Amino acid sequence: MEPAFESFADKERTSYVDFFRESIAAMRAKPSFVTELLIQPNGRQTPAPFCLMRVDGIYGGPTAPKIVRFAAPDSRSPIRRDFVIDGLALRVEEFSWESLTIRFGSGSFQIESLRPWLDLWLDPHEHKSPDKDGLSGVVHDLAWTQRGDSTLELCVDLGSAPTQALREILAAIRHSGITECIMSRGDRNVTDDA
Repeated sequence: MEPAFESFADKERTSYVDFFRESIAAMRAKPSFVTELLIQPNGRQTPAPFCLMRVDGIYGGPTAPKIVRFAAPDSRSPIRRDFVIDGLALRVEEFSWESLTIRFGSGSFQIESLRPWLDLWLDPHEHKSPDKDGLSGVVHDLAWTQRGDSTLELCVDLGSAPTQALREILAAIRHSGITECIMSRGDRNVTDDA
């Protein structure tokens, strides 16, 4: 990955995960609070692991669960920077570690090509051990929308995953024949509680 982008992504990830840890600390007093819980939302019919996601936090027990989304405050202006990463031309318009949109011409791209990435980073078999705050270094969600006939939008919540997860999804996109894409935020109209 281009060093300038790697440095940028590391900074964004660190900022979000620090915010995530502070949010977890504030929620610890809630009854039955857990973080990064793997669920299958109602209505998701795609095969596993694509139908799965992790919630940032949940409390209240099985009869009255309350799902919490930890969305960092949006305090930055648009970035608008261009990078070339292993042959992938990447324009970063805005960035949000927990709500990242990656758009590109879909051409012959098959979402199934991201299965190995999702198996590793969503960790649906829960092989990764959580740290003292309950974070396992995992992605929280991958969703997608086809825009018209030619544009695909991947919506990624990178959760507590390391920068390597971002590097690897970009490599998987490039390996599928995509040569350019645009990153932006996907959380402009998202509220804190899911």
